[in-house]
Amino acid sequence: MMPGMSGLEVLERVRREHSPGDLPVVMVTALSESEDVVSALELGANDYVTKPIDPDHLSQLVTRGLEQRRRQGAVGDAHCPDCPRLVTESKVMRELAGRLDA
Repeated sequence: MMPGMSGLEVLERVRREHSPGDLPVVMVTALSESEDVVSALELGANDYVTKPIDPDHLSQLVTRGLEQRRRQGAVGDAHCPDCPRLVTESKVMRELAGRLDA
């Protein structure tokens, strides 16, 4: 669990201002019960990945989301000034960031 609020609460707040098409969200969680997955998808998550994370799978999801945004003509620094803050210090996220930069 994240300190302060759950991932579902964060998702609810994000969806108040951003649609799934405007800001895709992939939930990364240790929760794998079907009701958790359904709740996240009903709240507007674009996809759902359980821990331990398979970097190849997560990379494919992110790449697919970026491709969809490119087709919409909306990917770029001007549309995502906070994107660098999305990469945390976790090993998997650093690896994913390296793959996306390549």
